[in-house]
Amino acid sequence: MPKNTHLQLAKKLKRDCFFTSYETVEDELKYYDKELFKDKTVYCNCGTDHSAFYKYFVDHFEDLGLKKLIVTGIADDWDYFAGTKEGKAYKIEYYGKEKGAVKTELKGDDR
Repeated sequence: MPKNTHLQLAKKLKRDCFFTSYETVEDELKYYDKELFKDKTVYCNCGTDHSAFYKYFVDHFEDLGLKKLIVTGIADDWDYFAGTKEGKAYKIEYYGKEKGAVKTELKGDDR
């Protein structure tokens, strides 16, 4: 049996959607100087508000001195966004704890 048992099982079951863990994001970003993010906008493509990247940047928003966090993605079978299974495209803009987040459905050429 191959050593990559989990990958072989995922291939067999056609479960090919894998997510980066919060710990992996945290472990990588600890090497970056916080000043790199100061007054910057971070854009995460194809994410959700449940992604480890989104959670990390929300948790460290003030500490990093971010100006804004933008996440775009498609709500599919999991649809964390609207509670439907229609594959709607959306954008989340996060402005910090005081201002919060704005979720917008993308339509037409915005997608």
